[in-house]
Amino acid sequence: MEAKKILIVRAVAFFVIGIVMFFTVSNKMLGIGAGLACIAVSVYLLLRIKKDGNKPLYEAPVYATPNNELQDLKRTFLFVAISLPLLSIWIAYDLNQLESKAVDDVRILAPIAMLYNHFGYWVAVLALPAFTILLLAGGLRKITKLKADIAQEAFHENTDTTDASE
Repeated sequence: MEAKKILIVRAVAFFVIGIVMFFTVSNKMLGIGAGLACIAVSVYLLLRIKKDGNKPLYEAPVYATPNNELQDLKRTFLFVAISLPLLSIWIAYDLNQLESKAVDDVRILAPIAMLYNHFGYWVAVLALPAFTILLLAGGLRKITKLKADIAQEAFHENTDTTDASE
């Protein structure tokens, strides 16, 4: 689907969500605020259609060198390695409080709450650490492959200059 049609669909969706929130949320101030925010986003998207035309919505990042891509990947890897284990600890603490009846209810991520409701405590507690391990393993594999590609390029550049000098 072309970019213009996608933006129109998004704008209409935000408008409909805004109208629904405006009239149905029980807390009137929250409903009015969220509804107006969604309507404002839809107006922004419609204005963007007029301004941008058929430009693509997202362009993949173009890295000047593989070293830049490696730096970006390492930064992302570090963020995931720090933030997701902390979030896992937080979720485990909240669910532990709920299980021990220290609190009546907790607010956690919806997918984790769904896992807790359907499969119980341990599945909900271990889901995010398992996902984190999968992400870190995939990131480490990609970083290793990228480093090998960079080393191979450097080797080929050195052999090419050696061959040219002989």
